[in-house]
Amino acid sequence: RVQWRRPQVEWRRRRWGPGPGGASMAGSEELGLREDTLRVLAAFLRRGEAAGSPVPTPP
Repeated sequence: RVQWRRPQVEWRRRRWGPGPGGASMAGSEELGLREDTLRVLAAFLRRGEAAGSPVPTPP
């Protein structure tokens, strides 16, 4: 019985990443992003941080 459950747990970790103790984020390859797309996205995010939040905040 233990031998049957163990592969299932390993498969779940492989699919969903580490448990609550570690961060689980998909890599760029997993998301299908190309290197040039990542560069454009990074530049856009840096520009947004420098300009401040584009969402208006109520007074």
